[in-house]
Amino acid sequence: MGFFSKVKDILNKNKNKEDLTIEKQTEVESYDKGLEKTRKEFVSKLSILGIKFNKVSDEYFDELEELLINADLGVNTVLNFMDRLRKRVKQENITDTKYLNEVIVDELFIVYVNGESLSDKINLQDKGPTVILMVGVNGVGKTTTIAKLAYKYQNEGKKVMLIGADTFRAGAVTQLNEWADRLGCLFLGSDEKDPASVVYDGLVKAKNEKVDIVFIDTAGRLQNKVNLMNELEKINKVIGMHVDGAPHETLLVIDASTGQNGISQAKAFKKITNITGIVLTKLDGTAKGGIVLAIKEEVNIPVKFIGLGEKMEDLKTFDIENYIYGLFKDLIYYNELFEIYSELLTEKEKETFKGYYFEDLSLSEIAENKDISRAAVSKMVKNVVDKLKYYESIIHKYEIMQIISRSTSLNDIEKIKDNLNNIINL
Repeated sequence: MGFFSKVKDILNKNKNKEDLTIEKQTEVESYDKGLEKTRKEFVSKLSILGIKFNKVSDEYFDELEELLINADLGVNTVLNFMDRLRKRVKQENITDTKYLNEVIVDELFIVYVNGESLSDKINLQDKGPTVILMVGVNGVGKTTTIAKLAYKYQNEGKKVMLIGADTFRAGAVTQLNEWADRLGCLFLGSDEKDPASVVYDGLVKAKNEKVDIVFIDTAGRLQNKVNLMNELEKINKVIGMHVDGAPHETLLVIDASTGQNGISQAKAFKKITNITGIVLTKLDGTAKGGIVLAIKEEVNIPVKFIGLGEKMEDLKTFDIENYIYGLFKDLIYYNELFEIYSELLTEKEKETFKGYYFEDLSLSEIAENKDISRAAVSKMVKNVVDKLKYYESIIHKYEIMQIISRSTSLNDIEKIKDNLNNIINL
């Protein structure tokens, strides 16, 4: 059904690794790992919400709304989303909360795309240097982001140059110069000249050296909007004089962990200059990954890159499908895991899990059939989910060992299960 089916397809391909290129597999796994905190905080609570409420109700919607706001989707985004969701529930006469989870995934995807063809691609030029202006307040990781972008494009065979025009922050030019030395790319910067003059000299050098991509670091003194706006206007004018149609991108760097403050920064910078895309850093360090959707809804600027770790290669081109997969894969994972590891569960655990997830029995119905309390059934379902995830984590570690040793087949599932039983019985 819609996008949720795509998530299932990604999951199945990820499990059958022969269908994925190494690059694509790495991308999917990066999103999986990088969004783990958000997934554990948000999706686990969403699953519990489905257990708590048998049917869709006003109380369910109230708790879902609070859950979405806590995930940092933003109040306006959540209110608009809830209106859409309520309308769809009414139109399709949806009552089952587990089925509604699929609808939620579809609707969140629609929130981001909203009928538009959004490009996460950088506007690279065939002739002459591609000029990319980097903006953002101090402390968001702008300089490190520039270095990671330079690393990415150098690995793709591009000749890269960095221009240090942040003459406001002490040490900014020196820091960027150190990154340039470390990466082995061209650099020009000065904290003693006017920023526009630095950009002028840098672009002259870039054209003489036949550079493919130029990254320009700028000051982030948002507290003084007038001076910053004047400075950026002057820089943009100089860039346009040297390179037709430049800057080709103006990327705003935002720290994902700042939540709604990051949205405020995006709104403020949008008023000052023409932002073409957002780089969202430190997404792996926060449980509020919903900011991706909030940014698109609130300021209508596409996220072009996201930071999913500290390594140079952890800055990834944003992919909405991988993002939604990374957030919601656990919603469809449990049924898959049950089929693989059910023989490791007790009969009572199997019957309870099958009743709830496969036969669509309510917790109350299962409790009545087994003559136990509803709370006991709820606890058992949660325990089975935890067990399945634990078994899968052991399998993943085992597969890694197999890849390293290359001694036996990865498909030797019986041996893996024996090992699992030995570990469990320790």
